[in-house]
Amino acid sequence: MPRCEKCGYIRAAHNWCTSCGSKDPYPKRKWTLRSIVALAIATVLVGSVVLAQRAAKDRFEAEKAKAGSFSVPRENRPVTGQRR
Repeated sequence: MPRCEKCGYIRAAHNWCTSCGSKDPYPKRKWTLRSIVALAIATVLVGSVVLAQRAAKDRFEAEKAKAGSFSVPRENRPVTGQRR
């Protein structure tokens, strides 16, 4: 069971210690949890950006493959008036 980091009291609540009256008996644990939550949020944001970019790239490649070539093929016609 966690103890109050200021006085070592074993029955401290998560928001205050009944022995010393500290309003924050577990600051390390709270900062650890906050950093884990912040890291999880950052990971979700980065992951969503990466997945959106990949989906856009795949969509672009599919549209590009459907479009084919933009160049017009030349006709093979005889050339007149050519010097020999």
